[in-house]
Amino acid sequence: MKGIHLVIYGQPARKSNSRRIVRDRRTGRWMIIKSAEALHYEETFERQVPQWARQRLGSQKHPLELQARVFMRHKWTSDLSLELVQDCLEKADVISDDRYIVRKVSEKKWDRREPRVELWIRELDEWEWGN
Repeated sequence: MKGIHLVIYGQPARKSNSRRIVRDRRTGRWMIIKSAEALHYEETFERQVPQWARQRLGSQKHPLELQARVFMRHKWTSDLSLELVQDCLEKADVISDDRYIVRKVSEKKWDRREPRVELWIRELDEWEWGN
């Protein structure tokens, strides 16, 4: 059974509330993109992922469990949302696809000085998942 533990510094933006509408300069078409804050977090996230963690965990035979402890800068400014974190894990090749996450445990905490996300990701065995 494979698994990893990561600590990513910075407070994740909320994916659902962090979209903006812009016009494509080349085509003139309107498009919906992530906010500048969300794009910055993605870049920061990817730079912090060590090479050894880029294992592309997860498959149909080995679904994933994600445990996350999110340390926010302020207590009540944001909902606990892991959508952007899951996208970042996929983009950084830590997991192969976020649809393979079948079990999630998340906890919201506060740390004014060091906002961060502590992640534990592991592949589940057949006997744990039952498929």
